[in-house]
Amino acid sequence: FTRPKENFTGAATQYTGEDIRAISKTSILSALKVLDASFQMPDDVVNGSNPNVLPKVQLRGTNSIMQTDMESEYGYISNPPLIIIDGFESDLQTLFDMSPNIVKSVTLLKDAAATAFYGSKSANGVLVVETIQPEEGKTQVFYTGTYGVNIPDLSSFNLMNAKQKLALEKEMGLYDGNEELYRTRLKNGNTNWLKVPLQKPFRHKHRLEVEGGDNSMLYQVYLLATPGNKGIMKGSKRDMYAVGTRLNYSHRGISVSDELRVDVIYSKDSPYGIFMNYMAINPYYRKYSEDGVAEAELGSGTFNPQPSPFYETTLSGFSKNRTTRVINNLQAAWQITEELTLSGHFVFSKDFNKQDQFVSPKSYRFMGLPIEDSELAGEYAVRRNNTTVYEEKLMLNYRNEFGHHRLNALLGIHSYASKVYSDNYTGVGLASDHMNYISFAQKYAFDRKPGGREFRDRLFGSYAVISYDYADRYMADAVLRVEKSSRLAPKKQVATSWGINGRWNIHREEMFAGCELLNRLTLQAGVGVVPGYQFDYNQVNPVYAYDIDNPYLNGIKNSLGLVTLSQINNYNPRLKW
Repeated sequence: FTRPKENFTGAATQYTGEDIRAISKTSILSALKVLDASFQMPDDVVNGSNPNVLPKVQLRGTNSIMQTDMESEYGYISNPPLIIIDGFESDLQTLFDMSPNIVKSVTLLKDAAATAFYGSKSANGVLVVETIQPEEGKTQVFYTGTYGVNIPDLSSFNLMNAKQKLALEKEMGLYDGNEELYRTRLKNGNTNWLKVPLQKPFRHKHRLEVEGGDNSMLYQVYLLATPGNKGIMKGSKRDMYAVGTRLNYSHRGISVSDELRVDVIYSKDSPYGIFMNYMAINPYYRKYSEDGVAEAELGSGTFNPQPSPFYETTLSGFSKNRTTRVINNLQAAWQITEELTLSGHFVFSKDFNKQDQFVSPKSYRFMGLPIEDSELAGEYAVRRNNTTVYEEKLMLNYRNEFGHHRLNALLGIHSYASKVYSDNYTGVGLASDHMNYISFAQKYAFDRKPGGREFRDRLFGSYAVISYDYADRYMADAVLRVEKSSRLAPKKQVATSWGINGRWNIHREEMFAGCELLNRLTLQAGVGVVPGYQFDYNQVNPVYAYDIDNPYLNGIKNSLGLVTLSQINNYNPRLKW
């Protein structure tokens, strides 16, 4: 059920879509950072505004959205705050890509008393996002465009120019006996390497909607395109194209809504590498040699040679990614009586991600290979991730109003299952800078084999909620949830969440009825417990590995190809949430 934000209990704040768009037309996360002091995004000094890197987000504490070893290896975050979009669990990437133009409201639930309803996944807080639904009326067409220019700010850098750096080096005696090298570098002029990898991209997003319908059937079809989502670093981009439909049907107490959406995302990392590398290059080095060729090593043969990240941009290397995502969100409700409603939710999502990375055989990275391994220069890596998610909810809701009293009671069950599997392989030995595909590789990379992982996550829970409101002055909530999660330790897989909250809207008392200076004065109290798992799966479960390089059993060759099995981790099955 819904309630006005001034009647929330627990540590919760809500912002409308207008609030979000007034701060940022392009990023929900950036708007929340400004609106709410508890929502923080620390500056990423390494990746900057790279559109292909998710920001780190902290919601009331540092143990929130953080990258872990599990994320880098399996492609997911093992312990994030919970993100709910239109009633269903989602991820940070989806919220990061979402346009503020479709947001109806964003609610931040922060403490245990406020998040107990969502169980063990909400230990780091909850972000609840509601999107704008189609409205009744004649067929209408809407277009929304967002345009802007990103400009890099280099005003905080104060680096020496070529003359200053050369003067310092000469004063230190680095050119004693080599005056000619000093004069040669002085003639090279000054190169501002900070500006070399940067651009001022014109970014634009487009959304086209067609909606309409009557009081029994509403429909919406929308197209979304962000073909100009470029980063500050030259060559970086993240272009997304989406098509979706929404249907809402209601008749005689039965309502059904369904949303189907297909996303295709193309992303590419900058061939210029890391901006930090350009800060370290001496300003008296030129981008090109006298014959107009970019050199792999600047200052070769002198006392301070440096690899040139700019040289890599003249090769055919790349790192690109393609993601295809399908989401279907189905909700149905039966209003049995005026007070009693039975509702069910079902969501299915499928993500397929493929990443290709090519390092040219002419790259500086391979220039130190021994002669006997020189034919193995060049590298092509492929990584694929496939994620499938099923989520179901069934809820019975009782709602009644009598006089100044309002009572809500909810019973529900919730199940969630996800499967993530990935494979990866790397080939080496590509003969030419232009042979940039895996089929040109001669063999697998040094000491590496094709790899693959599979991870399953399951959860089942039941919950009860009761909420009482008297004349918008006195409010009380109680929540109890019991669930079993595969992420919890085997001997501690059942977790209980509970929360009790009360609120008194003092400003609604009769004594303040005519007071124009006081429009909000509340007293709140709450207590609750929400379980959280601050560890990875392999810290509470045994992990085994096959000795596939040794197909023997107890030292005797076996015609069946049996292999030995050994445990490869230390774990504690009694770790508690």
